[in-house]
Amino acid sequence: MKTIVSIFVLCGLTFLTCRGQDYSVEPAEFNSKFSDFGALNYGDGVVFISNREKKYLRSAQDTIFKYFTDIFYVPQRSSSFRIQPRLFAKEITGLLNEGPCTFSPDGNTLYYTGNLDPGNVIETKKIKEYNLGLFISHRQDETWSEPIPFEHNGPKDSNTAHPTVSADGQTLVFMSNRPGGFGGADLYECVLLENGKWSEPTNLGAHVNSIGDEVFPFLDKHGQLFYSSNHFDPLNGMEILKSVKINSSWSLPTVLSYPINSKYDDFAYSHIDNGSNGFISSSRDGDDNIYEFRFNYPTLTDCDESHEPIYCYFIEDVNAPDVSNLPVKLIWNLGDGQFSEGRSVEHCYADTGFYRVSLDLIDTLTHQVFSHLSETNIHIYTTNSPRILSEDTVKTGKDIEFWADLSDIGKIKPEYYFWVIDDSIKVMQESLTHRFATTGLHEVAFGLSSINSDDSGTEVFCSTKSIVVVDSLYIGPIPKSVPAANKIQLGVPNHLDPIAAQSIPNAWCVSIVESEKRLTFNNPIFAKIEGEFRESYDPVKETYSYTVGLEETLHDAYEIYRELADDQMNGIEVLAVNSELILKNTVHVGLYIEPSDQVALNRTFAGLSDVRFKYNSDVILDTSFANLNYIASMLLLEEDFNLEINAHTCDLGGISYNKELSAKRARSVQNYLVERGVPKSQIQWKGFGQLSPKVPNVSEETRSINRRVEFVIQFTPKNEIVASLPGDMNQNSYQQVKDQ
Repeated sequence: MKTIVSIFVLCGLTFLTCRGQDYSVEPAEFNSKFSDFGALNYGDGVVFISNREKKYLRSAQDTIFKYFTDIFYVPQRSSSFRIQPRLFAKEITGLLNEGPCTFSPDGNTLYYTGNLDPGNVIETKKIKEYNLGLFISHRQDETWSEPIPFEHNGPKDSNTAHPTVSADGQTLVFMSNRPGGFGGADLYECVLLENGKWSEPTNLGAHVNSIGDEVFPFLDKHGQLFYSSNHFDPLNGMEILKSVKINSSWSLPTVLSYPINSKYDDFAYSHIDNGSNGFISSSRDGDDNIYEFRFNYPTLTDCDESHEPIYCYFIEDVNAPDVSNLPVKLIWNLGDGQFSEGRSVEHCYADTGFYRVSLDLIDTLTHQVFSHLSETNIHIYTTNSPRILSEDTVKTGKDIEFWADLSDIGKIKPEYYFWVIDDSIKVMQESLTHRFATTGLHEVAFGLSSINSDDSGTEVFCSTKSIVVVDSLYIGPIPKSVPAANKIQLGVPNHLDPIAAQSIPNAWCVSIVESEKRLTFNNPIFAKIEGEFRESYDPVKETYSYTVGLEETLHDAYEIYRELADDQMNGIEVLAVNSELILKNTVHVGLYIEPSDQVALNRTFAGLSDVRFKYNSDVILDTSFANLNYIASMLLLEEDFNLEINAHTCDLGGISYNKELSAKRARSVQNYLVERGVPKSQIQWKGFGQLSPKVPNVSEETRSINRRVEFVIQFTPKNEIVASLPGDMNQNSYQQVKDQ
C-alpha cells in the first residue's frame, strides 16, 4: 500500500454489502505500467491520478523513492476508453503531487490534494519532505484559476488530503492525520457557511475512525460515505467500507465483499449517480491499478403487481329488484360474520383475508333464503413484496418520484436496491426520480436483495407498477367528499363480453333442483309439482337444472314460490334468469309422470308399432325410422323406461324359420335404437314367430297385420326395487296392451 505521498490507494463499493456474483470487476483500459488510481467520472470522461512519465521524489511518510503524481483526464467513448489520457489542467500541474481530487456539483470548482509550500524544486534526487494539503481552483471558460490553499489545512507536520464533496455542495469530507484524532489518519468534515467559508473541521467519530488509517472518502448523492481503512483486517491491507449518517451520527461501517474488496489493498471507491457501476483502485495484480465494477442486474420474474391492501368497500347490486310490495328483504352477507340490509352497503374489514360476499332475498315469513341474487369475492391480501409508492399518472417531462414501502415483507436485512424502467433504464438506488419523455403506459419495477437471517444466502423481492404518461393533466373540480371505500358494482352488464351480455337477467323462475346427471320426470322430487316444469342444460357448468315458471315480474315468481313452499317443498329458490338463454338451453318441458300413467304410455307406444322390413329380411325399411326415432327420444328422456320389443310373423313358412326371422327383426330394432344413443340395458327383445297372431292368417291382408313389431313400456322408477332379468317379459303389462 502506498503511503500518504502516494495519496493512499484504497477502494470501495456501492450501496450495501454485495456478493461476488452480483458484480463484475475488470481492469480499466487506460491503466499503465505505473501507478494509476483514484478514478471518478467527470463530464463526458474520467479523471484519475497517475505517476506515469514523471520523475521521483519522496514524502514525509515514504521510506522509498516514489514517482510523484498528476491528475489525468480521458474521454469516454461508448463505455470504452480509446483516446490516450492527457493532463487534466496545466494551470494546476506542478512539479510535485496533485491528486486525488473531487468537484463541486456543477463541476466548476476543483478540490484536490497537493504538496504544501513546494518552493523551487530543482534537484529531484535531493528533495525536501513536503506535507499534503487541499487546494481549490475554479473553472474560467476553458481554463482553471490559480489554486488557493484550503483554509483548514492541517498544522505543521500533518497532512490534509483526499477531498470529497456532497451532492448539494454543502459538506466537504477529507482525510487528515492532524493531532486530536483516534489514531493514524482520520476522516473530518466541514460545512459551507452562509458567508461562503468552510466551518472548522469536525472528526467523523469513533464509528468511522479507528486507531488505524481511514482514507479516500467518497460521498454519493444519497449521502452515503465510502472510504478505506487498514484497521479491520491488517493482514489484507486496505479495505473499502461504507457508513450512512443517521440523524447527526455516522453508523458503524459495513465492509464490502469480494470482488470489490480482495486480500490486497483496495481503495479509492467512486460510482456514478445510479450506483450500479463505478471505479475502485487495487493492488490485486501487483501494482496499483484502476478497476471498473458493474452491478449485474438480476432478471426480475414473477413480480407481484404493486398494490396497497384496501379494507373498505362500497358494494352495490344495480339490478337488485324492487321488493317494497313483497314480504322479503335484501340482506347482504359480508363474509366476516356481519350482515346488512339494502340494495348497497359500505363496509370496512378488520384484517386481510378471503371474503365471500352475497346478496339474498330473505322471506320474512319463513326467514329462509327466497332468492340468491348475486355474489362476489373480496380478497384483501399482502403480497410479501415491496409496494411502489408514486403517482399513477404523470405529465411528460415532469419529475415523478418513486419509493418502496417494505412493510409487507417483514424483517429483512437489505443488501441493495434497484429500479428498472421499461426493461431498459436500470438504476441502483433506494428511491428514484425520473422523467418520462413519451406518452403511454410505462412499467416500473423495483427489486430488493435481502440477506437471509442466517446469512446462508440472499432472496430477491420485487414488484411492478404501471404509470400512465400523458401530454397534459386536467384536474377537474374537486368533489366535496370523496368516498374512501373501493366501489364494487354487481349485476353490471358487460357489453365488452358478448356472452356475458346475452345472459343479463330479464325474467324470474323457481329453481327446484340442479344436478350433474339428468333426472327422470317420474323422480319423487317433482311429485308435488302440479304443472309443467322445465329441464335445461347449462353447457358452461355442465349441469341440468329443473325450474318452474318463466315470469316477467318477481311478484309472479313469488306466487309460485309460495305455493310450493306451502306444500312443504324444500330446497326451492327464485332465480333471476335470461329468458332467451333459458329457452335456448331447454331440453324438455313436461309433467310429473305418475306410476299409474304406465297404461297410457303403453297405449301411446302401441300406436308406434308400424315397423316394416324388407321381404324375408330383417332390414328395416326407411318408412319405419320416424316411429323408431320418436321411441329413441322418449327413452333418452326417461331413464326409468324399459322397452320390450316383441316381433311377430305370419304363418307363411315353417315355425322354426319364422321364429328365427322374428328374433332377427327384434334384434335389428334394438340395434337401431342403440345406435341412436339408447343404453342397451334399457331394451329387451323376443321373437315370437307365427305363434301369436293378432288375427287369423286367412288372407294377405290379415297376414300383413300379423307381420308386426309391438313395443311394451315397463315403468321402473329408481326409487322402487323391481326384480327382473334381461330378456324376461312382464306378462301382465304385455297382456294389458294386448287386450286394449
